[in-house]
Amino acid sequence: MNKTSDEFLATGSTFAQTPRALRLPSPLTSDFDDTMLSPSAVTLSPDILLPGVQAFRLEVDPTGYPAAGYSGTVEVHDALHGGVIESVAVWIGL
Repeated sequence: MNKTSDEFLATGSTFAQTPRALRLPSPLTSDFDDTMLSPSAVTLSPDILLPGVQAFRLEVDPTGYPAAGYSGTVEVHDALHGGVIESVAVWIGL
């Protein structure tokens, strides 16, 4: 069963008039040891923020990963032009 994080906000792009793509550029790291949660185990929901939308969540398939808190960064990109608009610190407990 997948785990779902609390809601995160991409507030640096509050007034964006274009869609913004979300990307997890590197694994999430355990808060307790060097265990890494592969980006392939993480789904960003939604993965595109439409104009006016700020909120997103992480959904994780915890199969094979130890119970722990995992943290990292999600990048918010301009979906039309590709540049990074901001980075959002994220965390999820498994």
